Amino acid sequence: MRAVRVAAFGSPEMAQIETVERPEVGEGEVLLKVCAAGVNPVDAKIVAGRLQGRLPHHLPFTPGWDVAGLIVARGHAARRFDEGDPVFGYIRRPAVRDGAWAEYVCVPECYLARKPPSLSFAQAAALPLAGLTAYQGLHDVGRLARGERVLVVGASGGVGGFALQLARVAGALSVAAIARDTNHAYVQSLGAGAVYDYRRADLADAVAADTPEGFDLIFDAVGGDTVHRVAGALREGGRVVTILQHAPMPEGWRYHFVEPNARQLEILGAYAAAGLRVEISRQYRLEDAALALGDITSGHTRGKCVLSLLD
Repeated sequence: MRAVRVAAFGSPEMAQIETVERPEVGEGEVLLKVCAAGVNPVDAKIVAGRLQGRLPHHLPFTPGWDVAGLIVARGHAARRFDEGDPVFGYIRRPAVRDGAWAEYVCVPECYLARKPPSLSFAQAAALPLAGLTAYQGLHDVGRLARGERVLVVGASGGVGGFALQLARVAGALSVAAIARDTNHAYVQSLGAGAVYDYRRADLADAVAADTPEGFDLIFDAVGGDTVHRVAGALREGGRVVTILQHAPMPEGWRYHFVEPNARQLEILGAYAAAGLRVEISRQYRLEDAALALGDITSGHTRGKCVLSLLD
């Protein structure tokens, strides 16, 4: 089978197509024929070697934690799904080794959820990592309650776009957004009220003036200094949830690294089937993985990028 392989850490060009053996299904696992795989900023960081201190890596490895595909074989005790079932999942394992950027991948079935019929394979592959990050950040870590005010920093990206929508679904009183001015109409279409360009010099004053009551929750989807600039708009006792580590971490701030969760994937799938928007900015062939990594590294993609393995 064809797979993207990384033999040494470095630039996106280190991700090269190779022919490798198709994996053998193990106990509790299913073999997936990959139809689409998500491309995320974390994938570029992994290829660059920036997560070596946090996760074991086994070179050469295949990147990719987002997958959508068809079950073609089942291992012992893997009976949640039938052969031929379409599924999707966030398949981060304890070590970086065998990811989704391949024609086939073996996955513990507990990582997977059934793909909603209304979602394409590309949309299903775009949902898991970013959708779970937003869902867990808002609910498991941020403890978002109905009627609270939310500010999303980095609202036009994959995680930020889902955070906007999921905050609305959860009954937030208001959801403000920070994004590049060229994406303001887009984030408003996702449910944002007030929208601010992160480059404006008076950002902190503008945000605080428009919401004098203060925000109950600030969700930071991009890192950098923007969240620090607007942190003064947090009400007393409010929370900041960030998916990028800050040093030092101010009091009241929580960092979250998304975890696989099939039950929450089912919830997200139901939301998507009911209208949660899954924005795909571009689809690439498997052979164009290095190009996809370069594009995602820019930090200015709208929504999600996806590798499509369908003819």
